[in-house]
Amino acid sequence: MDWNQRLSILRDYESACYSVCFFLLQCETMASEAAQNALIRLAQNDAFFQADSLSRQQVLRSESMKCSIYTKRQRC
Repeated sequence: MDWNQRLSILRDYESACYSVCFFLLQCETMASEAAQNALIRLAQNDAFFQADSLSRQQVLRSESMKCSIYTKRQRC
């Protein structure tokens, strides 16, 4: 799968990723940073792109939570 295909798929999940991050962090700046980091990590995850839609959502939530926690720890 080439990068254009990966980016197209990630765009479908971008708002869900940000929503999870914002829900956890309650700060637009930190949520944006966490979501960006999560999407970068997902872009490099071959298994994410080979998974079905439900599995992708689960991986997305997990990665969004991890990046939110990391961002929060870096800022506090």
